[in-house]
Amino acid sequence: MSLVAAKEEKDDNGLFGFFVALQLKCMDHSKKARAKYHINNIIFQVTMSGPSGFMQDLNSGQGFYPG
Repeated sequence: MSLVAAKEEKDDNGLFGFFVALQLKCMDHSKKARAKYHINNIIFQVTMSGPSGFMQDLNSGQGFYPG
């Protein structure tokens, strides 16, 4: 997909990413770094979650816990 086509595509994921980017721009460097760390960690945990799903892993003590 070309950059132009990607910009024209306005799906819910793109809009959510845009919203997150706007929020990050309002943060100082330290808060932005922590937010990015937690966002990446959540995405990793969801990607690696077992067949029962991410929320089930959280409830069983196997998932991500924000610090």
